[in-house]
Amino acid sequence: MCRRLAILTGVAAVLGAAPWGLAQGTADTPPVIDETGVAFGIWRLTATGWVPDLADPPAPFDPNTDIANEGDRILILVPFSDVELGEVDENGNRTKPQEFYALKQSTWLLDFPDPPEPPPVGGDTSIYFPAPNLEVDPPPATTGRFVYIFRIPEFNGPSQARLRDPVGHPYDVGWLVLICLANVREPEPGFASCILLPLVAKENFVLRPPNPPTFADAGPDQTVALNTLVTLDARGTFDAWNIGFDLADPNVFEKDRLTFIWEWVSGPARVEPTQSSIYSPLATVTLTVRGDYVYRVIATDGFTVPPSVDTVNIFARNASELPSANRRPVASAIGPAANVTVGQVITLDGRGSSDPDGDTLNYRWKQTNEVGGELTFDEVAAAFQPMSGLREAVSTWRAVAPGTYNFLLVVTDPYGQADSTPVTVTVVSGTAGQTVNRGTTAGADGGAVTVPAPVAPLGCGAGLAPLLVVPLVLRMMRGRMR
Repeated sequence: MCRRLAILTGVAAVLGAAPWGLAQGTADTPPVIDETGVAFGIWRLTATGWVPDLADPPAPFDPNTDIANEGDRILILVPFSDVELGEVDENGNRTKPQEFYALKQSTWLLDFPDPPEPPPVGGDTSIYFPAPNLEVDPPPATTGRFVYIFRIPEFNGPSQARLRDPVGHPYDVGWLVLICLANVREPEPGFASCILLPLVAKENFVLRPPNPPTFADAGPDQTVALNTLVTLDARGTFDAWNIGFDLADPNVFEKDRLTFIWEWVSGPARVEPTQSSIYSPLATVTLTVRGDYVYRVIATDGFTVPPSVDTVNIFARNASELPSANRRPVASAIGPAANVTVGQVITLDGRGSSDPDGDTLNYRWKQTNEVGGELTFDEVAAAFQPMSGLREAVSTWRAVAPGTYNFLLVVTDPYGQADSTPVTVTVVSGTAGQTVNRGTTAGADGGAVTVPAPVAPLGCGAGLAPLLVVPLVLRMMRGRMR
């Protein structure tokens, strides 16, 4: 944690604020944040809602040593002084009522090894707004305090840096939080007091989305010559949490690591596949007895029960029986005739595909981008959920979010000739069926535990806590500061 503090001063200059020093003006005396009195509080997000993270006796959250979770509510109490608040008349009333404006900005905390860039913290602004949850002590006191309350945003799982080195890098994402206070909305240089604070967070399992199932794909049927090396290929296996996984890239989030087990199912002779590793989707066999063989691959992500199974037919023939020429099949696919609504299950129909040689076709459905390329993990997770039939002529999918989505049907004949055709589906907002969101996770009884929806913000930069809790929190935090 100490290495985070070493870069705070340098980053402050980049942010364009005067974080530690305060130049004095001539026409007015600006407020001064009491850096030593800044205190943090936290509400931990659990499956039953937000719970105050308090010890006995109460101890504040310390961002220099403590780690928040995504979804937690963070409270920052900022004490300040303003000498002009002490000017009173003979009746004890202030002669110079002051206005106070504050801003909060959160930038990426750069560290080594670099964690992924986190999403922005709610309530950030580049302009000054009335200081949130402000409380000024009665005259002739020159002190007061204000409170920022905001929610740690959700991000996508643990970082590879923490997975590799949880001791030296025990968090997933981090921010440098800049808070400034002034008496005017547009303070001149030197008329705002600023502080810079680190804030780090790690994955909250409450917010982890349900694990999507794995769809095994044993590849298309093959007609092969006897005594030749045959490759069984399950690289078409689909898992939404396995897109782009790269152990060598520290910026790639954790995703499922799939295992593959190839097995002989039937045939005139038992020939077991040879695999280099259970993590490899490839296996090989050499068939010396003519006949029809069936092999299956069992693919699993280690979480989904039961695992996904798919089979492939291998037709072993004499070389003289193989065709001298083979023509390419023709892919044809039909999707919904009109727009569909969120939650609706759609059907993609490829039964119109044909083969000029009359060969039996293998089908493979997948999502792509608009030019037929691979999707990123975020695009896959936010678009459609496959439900059935990824290797059948008819496939079903559930719409998750509005937008325009692209699918590709690939048909392959037994000799490896293939053709493909795209299908485009437009999803609009609606209420058809059950929607899926990141706010639910499986409960102990197998049902869904719903995370409470965020409370409406108190105003610009005010965060998520209800107004009624602020006076109590102010008193609690003041007690901690004594």
